[in-house]
Amino acid sequence: MSQKLNKNGFTYLVLAQITSDLGNWFYTAALSAMVFIITKSSLALSFTIIFSLLPSAIFSFVGGGLSDRFNAKKTLILMDAIRTVSILFVLFFNSSSTLYIVYIVAFINSICGALHTISKNVIIQRLYKGEKLRKVISKLRMYYELTVIFGSMFGGMILSLLGFYTVVIINSASFVIALFFVLLIKFESSKESVAEEEEDISFIQMQKQGFKYIFSNKILKEIAAYKVFYTISGGILNVLPAIIALDRFNFGENGVGFVFASIGVGSIVGAWLTGRIKAKEYCNKYMVYGAIVFTAGFALLILAPNFYIALIAIGVVGGVSIFLQTYIEGSFMVITDEKYVGRVSGAFLFITYGGITVSLSALGAILGKHFRLTLLICIVIILIPNILNAIGKAFNKRNKGEVILKNEL
Repeated sequence: MSQKLNKNGFTYLVLAQITSDLGNWFYTAALSAMVFIITKSSLALSFTIIFSLLPSAIFSFVGGGLSDRFNAKKTLILMDAIRTVSILFVLFFNSSSTLYIVYIVAFINSICGALHTISKNVIIQRLYKGEKLRKVISKLRMYYELTVIFGSMFGGMILSLLGFYTVVIINSASFVIALFFVLLIKFESSKESVAEEEEDISFIQMQKQGFKYIFSNKILKEIAAYKVFYTISGGILNVLPAIIALDRFNFGENGVGFVFASIGVGSIVGAWLTGRIKAKEYCNKYMVYGAIVFTAGFALLILAPNFYIALIAIGVVGGVSIFLQTYIEGSFMVITDEKYVGRVSGAFLFITYGGITVSLSALGAILGKHFRLTLLICIVIILIPNILNAIGKAFNKRNKGEVILKNEL
């Protein structure tokens, strides 16, 4: 499928992303506070986020194939329409006994979010190539993190002033506006026929091809390994704002918004730094530098004596996390053949949501009682891929040395 956006199409795509993400972060910050206030449970908060992520991880097996086969614009429109309606059911959440409504809505929206993200990647990758593609991804990430800052801050304020239900309605309206912007995108579509060998295979089989494509490429395989461990460690960021503001430092509902905003500020810096990288090729040193800063940020958060130092620490952690994620995203999209971009995006999306789900289920369960221990475990997880990669390189160097010695003999 070959599609080309009109001159203003990318602008409309950005506006759609900003609008829906802004409303979504109003909702995310407010929901994090609301769930914790009602249930008083970090585990309930973790499960709320798990239901927002696990379906995306599972559905990515199908979503990648769908995005490679069907019209990306129509997919974006359908996903926004479904989320416009589904989010309104959260208006019925008012006690621990109705928490299941939040879970169900999160499940539905998670599936929609997976297809939305993959389809957007398909469009972007077909518009830009090489170094320009990496810069575009960096800009999109910066726009996204701006919505994290303002959405989180205002989400907490709106929750305090106007109540949770107002936040839900605003989020629903944001999807309507985003849908309108997507409708304005005009395609010069010249849909190519699907290759004969792919016409009769299922979407799951197509997605399996995405994983095979990754394992057949040495660089993609290495990137995927870093993605797994860094995502598991960084996944705890999804519940830390509520825990830090409401439980550890007792800074209230507005504090949740400020923590999310701190992550957003750091993330903008991280995304900006990714865009400054000139080299088209993937370079392992950036992953190693990221691990060093990651570790330092978590160490500072462990030792933070007050809320303000914790804000700085979590900003550092959020910034390096986004730097690494954006660098990984740009690297795999530059390397990947256009034919497989949807499937490879689906595979990496599976790794992302799967890693965060593992993080929240394994680490979220102990976070409330063992805050520092949880962060120490995160540091250990960060070090694992770097140790494995160093061992692998040493082993390969040794084998090459033995081969050279044998040849000389």
